[in-house]
Parts: sequence; C-alpha cells; structure tokens
Amino acid sequence: MTWIQTRSGRVFDVADPWASEVSIADICFALARIARFTGHTRRFYSVGEHTLGMLRLWSRDDRSRNDPRFEVLVRGCVITHDMHEAYVGDMSRPVKRAMGDAWLTLEHNVMRRVQCALGTATLDGRAWGVCKDLDNLMLALEATELMQWPESAWTSLGDAFDRVRGMRLHRADREPGASEIEERLLSEFDRWQRDYESSIGELVQVAGRPAHDERGA
Repeated sequence: MTWIQTRSGRVFDVADPWASEVSIADICFALARIARFTGHTRRFYSVGEHTLGMLRLWSRDDRSRNDPRFEVLVRGCVITHDMHEAYVGDMSRPVKRAMGDAWLTLEHNVMRRVQCALGTATLDGRAWGVCKDLDNLMLALEATELMQWPESAWTSLGDAFDRVRGMRLHRADREPGASEIEERLLSEFDRWQRDYESSIGELVQVAGRPAHDERGA
C-alpha cells in the first residue's frame, strides 16, 4: 500500500500521484501541524510557520520592490515550495542525502504533481532561485532561535547568518497556533492566486497528469 488518507478523506498515492488528488485545504491543515527539524526544536515549529516566515522575509527584501510581476512569481514559489510535504512529510536534509536517489525521485514526483495542481509548475526559474535563497536565510534564522548548536556548525549556509542577524521569527510575546497558521496559509494562497491572475494571467492548473505522463505510459 502506497497511499495515505488526508484530512478531507481523499486518497493520495505517493508512489503514483495525480494532481486531482491535491487539496489546498488538506495541505494547509497538514503543514500547520508537521514539525520542522524532525521536532528537535526549543518549541514546536511547523512547516507552515516556516512558509509564513519566508513570506515575511520576501516582503522585506529589496528584490521584491523593483518588479511587481517578479514579486508575485517569487511569492508563489515561496507559498508552495514545501506544500508536497503535506503528503510525504518534512524529511531533513541529512536524511535526504543518506537515502539518495530513491527519496529524491519520489519527492520530485510528488512535488511536481502538487505544483501542477496549484499552478506553480511553470513559474519562472529565476523566481525559484530566489525562493531557494530565502529558504536558506530562513534556515539560518530558525537555527539561531530554535536550535542548540552554534551557527559555526551550519557551514553550508555561508553568509546567511550575517544576512538575518538582528531579525526574529516573531515578537517575543507571541507564537501562532496551528489553526491560525492554517488559516493564514489558506489566505496567503488565495491572495497570491488573485494577484497572479490580475498582474500576469490565468493560472495553468492540471487536474490529472500532464499529457506526456499519463498512468500506464
């Protein structure tokens, strides 16, 4: 058996996924409750909270101010970059490396189906590059506030710690709960869809699979 049942009762087969099985409501519910860093943080910290944090970083980034269309493209990448984890979980980078091609193939396949369903499969490659940079910046900020190791242990992040120095995940007196994070993710996705369609054009959303990748092909 390679399928899971989602919050709404849908069936999602991780080994043979269809975009029609994807539900944004299921995704936002799950991401607000799936732990980052396999749970080894000073407090509970979800994938959904990570996504909202990246959106805040992008809103303060100078690169988001020069080109309104590009701002929308990057925002779409940020909002959806981890949404496949609602179906496969948040696997830490060391575990991904240890598992090798088998995991990367499965994750890429599920990620692609989710992107097809949500309309982000064809977003600008430059936008995905900025999203990856923001992901690393967010990782540095999370490591500073939520983890025990000193930043010198996170050598793969380069100058990311210097770039986020002085920033905080939240106000010290407030940490959002799962229901609030779920609602904010849904709201941000809806807002992004509206902004995309008003500034760029109609989203291309695939209900099943791309024509070149049909079941049994």
